[in-house]
Amino acid sequence: MRFSWEDYLKLAHELAEAPQGDPLAEARWRSAVSRAYFAAYHAVRAYAAERRITTRERRTIGGGEVHEGAHGKLINALLNSTWPEAPLIGHELSKLRGLRSQADYVPRSLGREQACFAIDRAQRLICDARNWRR
Repeated sequence: MRFSWEDYLKLAHELAEAPQGDPLAEARWRSAVSRAYFAAYHAVRAYAAERRITTRERRTIGGGEVHEGAHGKLINALLNSTWPEAPLIGHELSKLRGLRSQADYVPRSLGREQACFAIDRAQRLICDARNWRR
């Protein structure tokens, strides 16, 4: 059975439900932001592949592009694409990537509001990418 990247979005929703008093609440909210980003990233990657929007350097490991720089390369390719909707998708993915980086690397407090905001943004991006693929 093939993995559905949108399951990450479902998991993000579950993680964002952590109650304020949960000792792991902030870790769950941070993880929710990260999972939401990756759900959106893979939806956008599928959109880009269908539109034949490619990044310059295409090395692969295990069937996927090398992690190092792959996200930034996809965003840049979208921002520079001639498809009318691609730059908007790239801009939105870039903002979501910034939220994910903050959740994963910045020790400043992160709350449920940020997790829900990231999930909402990811959900809209996935929907847009899916609609534009048609």
